[in-house]
Amino acid sequence: MNEALEQRWHDGSAPFNGQTVAFASADLMPLPALRLALLAIVPRLRQRWPEAALCTLDDWHEHDGFVNEAKPASWHDISAALASNEALLTLGCGDFDVRRAFFPPTCDFYLRVYVLAEYDNDYPERRGDFDVTCAPELAVELAELAASASELPVVGRAAKDFFDCRYGG
Repeated sequence: MNEALEQRWHDGSAPFNGQTVAFASADLMPLPALRLALLAIVPRLRQRWPEAALCTLDDWHEHDGFVNEAKPASWHDISAALASNEALLTLGCGDFDVRRAFFPPTCDFYLRVYVLAEYDNDYPERRGDFDVTCAPELAVELAELAASASELPVVGRAAKDFFDCRYGG
């Protein structure tokens, strides 16, 4: 997170006053399933905020809570990373429990993707997960889209509780 997002998390303000959608299993999912879920979610976010300037950062929330600075990003950056399972690897940050995050400056949503680094991968294939934090009514829709596309259970949880429980700092 950056300082503004961290303050919003502590205060329980948007998007952390909404829901966080993620795979129901705590286990990491194979990259093809992760990619399918993201291919369902990202177009809906883009449809809702087509003109949004996006920001990106490496989110260390689970790792050690390090507060990071955001950089400009675009919908094209996300789309390029979803072009193939190999392209999805570009969202990996190389450190355990560090996620790549995308969000608009208005913080209407907070999308995070985790791709397990190859040297940490004990699975027969590369794996990862995602979560997206947003208003509750949109979260329901995104959960349905991701579950249908990936054919895996996806659930919504209270966002502040989700981030409180996962804090590594």
